[in-house]
Amino acid sequence: MALAAVGLLALPGPLPGTAGRPPPAGNQDTIEVWVCAVPLDTRAPVYQPSPLRLDLDPATVADQLDEHVRRYFATLSHGRYAPRFVAGGVLSLSADDGGEECMARAQDRSRRTADAVLAVANAEHRADAHGGLGNPGARCAQADAPCPASVSRRGAYVGASDFHPAWGPLPAFDLVEHELGHTLGWPHSGSPAGEYDSALDMMSDSTAPRAAFPDEHHAGGTLGVNLADAGWIPASDVVRVPREGTASTYRISRSAGPAGLRLLELPLTADRFLTVELLTADGLDRHLPESGIAITWVDASAAACGTPCDPLRRRHIAQRSAPPYTDLLQAGEDPWSGHGWRVEVDSVDDGTAVVTVAPRTRRSGAAG
Repeated sequence: MALAAVGLLALPGPLPGTAGRPPPAGNQDTIEVWVCAVPLDTRAPVYQPSPLRLDLDPATVADQLDEHVRRYFATLSHGRYAPRFVAGGVLSLSADDGGEECMARAQDRSRRTADAVLAVANAEHRADAHGGLGNPGARCAQADAPCPASVSRRGAYVGASDFHPAWGPLPAFDLVEHELGHTLGWPHSGSPAGEYDSALDMMSDSTAPRAAFPDEHHAGGTLGVNLADAGWIPASDVVRVPREGTASTYRISRSAGPAGLRLLELPLTADRFLTVELLTADGLDRHLPESGIAITWVDASAAACGTPCDPLRRRHIAQRSAPPYTDLLQAGEDPWSGHGWRVEVDSVDDGTAVVTVAPRTRRSGAAG
């Protein structure tokens, strides 16, 4: 069977239910960094009952992020996005204030030049508490006008744990990268029972690279649906496979690559679909034990994320294997079948894969 040409049946716009947020001017956001001073008598349940308070300087933190996290996103986006980090200031929280209040106060105080804020508490979180928060904010009334964080409420927050001196001269950056992913409109992924159990996506287990490389400070890569949502995989590099007809065979490039057909969309309903992509065990995904095909169930229905769809409530559910989902579909293995589709890997070689997909029924089931 002949291979499908790149661009055949390419999507005319953003994937269904994705934010479709236009890229920031100059391929960068200005993210203002604030430090929140947590009082010793804090009653906020998120913080450790400890007198430890880190001496965090917003300018120092901003400089570290500007060098390292900026480079991470430039790599992830192949230069399409490189946020700039600048110093904000220090805020004093009350005894009842937690992460939400820390981020809100930073947004209130931020300059009009700030597209988003990153607020960092100087106290560590409890081990059973969330690591941080992130919000893409709301669109401003004029889409072509500047939309500062003080208006959009776009921002992220983390506790002090990843800035503890025990990390060495540099903090751990993976949690910050994860929360900044939320400011781009990216939701969690993983299994129906857990949002942090997939090593395939920095929006799930951002610490997965450290399990393989203990000195790693950064997150891994992210799913192709997020890359397409951000515009880093353009619509011309995505194919929507017809639900009618016979099997179709495609040669796809790795979804983390700079160009080429990188993502297949297998439609289920108007707002639910599967994505098929090649992940390779190199670059930001060097922690993966093998290269292979990942399949993700995407639910952007009103039942999942409301109307209009809140992108952070969109469901990205890994298919086929069990957590951490690194048992990727390989050439020579039995095809995967689910939700009315069949996916077979014909070959994986040198950063490309040949994949055959076929609709099986008109009916789409629940996530599995």
